[in-house]
Amino acid sequence: MFKLALKLDATSVPFNGAGPAIQSAVGGHTPIAFTALPPTAPQVQGGKLRGLAVTSAKRSSALPDVPTMAEAGVAGQESETMQGIFAPANTPKEIVALLHAEIVKVMALRT
Repeated sequence: MFKLALKLDATSVPFNGAGPAIQSAVGGHTPIAFTALPPTAPQVQGGKLRGLAVTSAKRSSALPDVPTMAEAGVAGQESETMQGIFAPANTPKEIVALLHAEIVKVMALRT
């Protein structure tokens, strides 16, 4: 969302979880990381990482001095936790269509 909204020419680096992503950022191997807050908060609190913004609508009680994305000047980036729905590449189209239809139904329950 961030890359698309700001039209950034940036490369996404996939990691096998927040731990390796945090280690890479702490080590200076990647200049920025988007991770879930719980595993990252101790690194920010300990001064090993600098919290630039949180993607929640309100500031986190775990990191009250870290602004929201909107407060940091980037609107439209609200997300409690980045999520994806995945299936193996060879999943039959009928199954993918069924999953899509059911996910749409579940998402409609939120309103």
